[in-house]
Amino acid sequence: NKDEQGKSNAAVFDISGVMLRMNLKQAERTLENRGFRKVNAKFQIPNFIKWRNEETCRNEGIVGYERLDACVIDKAKKAGHQYLQYLKYAKFDSKEEMEVYFTSNFTENKVYKIVYNSRIANITGNSPKSVYIRNIKVYDFWKKINQKYGHPDNKTTVTWGLGGNKPYLKASTGYLLLEDPMFREMDYTRMSREDQRFINSDFYNF
Repeated sequence: NKDEQGKSNAAVFDISGVMLRMNLKQAERTLENRGFRKVNAKFQIPNFIKWRNEETCRNEGIVGYERLDACVIDKAKKAGHQYLQYLKYAKFDSKEEMEVYFTSNFTENKVYKIVYNSRIANITGNSPKSVYIRNIKVYDFWKKINQKYGHPDNKTTVTWGLGGNKPYLKASTGYLLLEDPMFREMDYTRMSREDQRFINSDFYNF
């Protein structure tokens, strides 16, 4: 998957089967099929919607931090603005973790960042045996990376990708990061456009 300049298109890469721009169902199904278990999930509401809902809830006479919070979330859910922002999966036997980050519903709540961690190389001790096993595991990790993604485009930073704001993959021992900065940017842009649209609504009707 190299282009004319010999650079990799990281948009087609996957980590444990999870790809950028997958939706929630696809990401969950993929990880569960690979034997990962869900350990954490976080929901989010875009800030400008949170603040606007707070205003509305207050105007409706809701007081007290917890009641206000519940009212804000309730309104966001009803309007389809609450979204799943983060998932964490673990594979306990092999000590692997996957963290998946999603954009808001303004860009259809899709994957923009995937982080993989393996504690496999964290064998402590400096007996000849532990050093040997650690080296083998580290070697295996990098061998598998070369087989799967080819050689990095930038050997100093150990990254693959076409550069600019395009998707890229970054690796260090036991760690992988696959990210699409442009998609994240697009999500912010859509949110702020929506924010502007709301702000331009009529406050004064005289």
